[in-house]
Amino acid sequence: MKQDLNILIDYLTCTDAVMITKWQNILASFWHKDDGDLIQSITSDANSITFTTVNADGDTTAHIVDQYQEPTNFPISKITDLATALSGKVATEVGKGLSQENYTTAEKNKLDGLTNYVPPSSEEIAYINGLQDALTTLQENINTVSDAIAQGNPVIIYFKGYRLYKELGNVELYPQTGEEVMGRGDGTLFGGEIIHVTAKTDLPDQGVVTNSDFNFISSTP
Repeated sequence: MKQDLNILIDYLTCTDAVMITKWQNILASFWHKDDGDLIQSITSDANSITFTTVNADGDTTAHIVDQYQEPTNFPISKITDLATALSGKVATEVGKGLSQENYTTAEKNKLDGLTNYVPPSSEEIAYINGLQDALTTLQENINTVSDAIAQGNPVIIYFKGYRLYKELGNVELYPQTGEEVMGRGDGTLFGGEIIHVTAKTDLPDQGVVTNSDFNFISSTP
């Protein structure tokens, strides 16, 4: 008959302390029913693990534990801080992709330093292409007229919206054949405000003078 462990220990009536210790060690070295059921076997398959235990009366019991099955999907909370990281992502748009260029700190600092363009109150004359050359030509023409007037002997005449001068090469008031004439006017002759021409024929009447009455040399708008 199976007895409790304490009863088995008390079977020893010897008072020798050494013998009592040895007896207790012997009993403690073996399984006793008071220690609970023993695992008799362990088996498993793809879905479960089966533990078979036996009790003090020799009865066996099968304990089935389901195997862990990896789910197809996990909730996002399964991965720590994943939701926070994804909240800062850049959403894709149809027809657009991420640039392969790397935006550097130096480029960012350069952009941060930009300000709205404020045009200056003045620019160098070279800012406008050709302006200096046009002004130089105009000044030369003006100087030519001024020099002629300064000589004290030109004749100033007015016709067709122009103030012209010719030197006293003849006694006639108006230009004669081959005579050079320079002056300033309204631009109707050869498209120039300042013109330099020679008369093709004697020009006695300023009221009927046209472009065709002159040989064109130069003009300045």
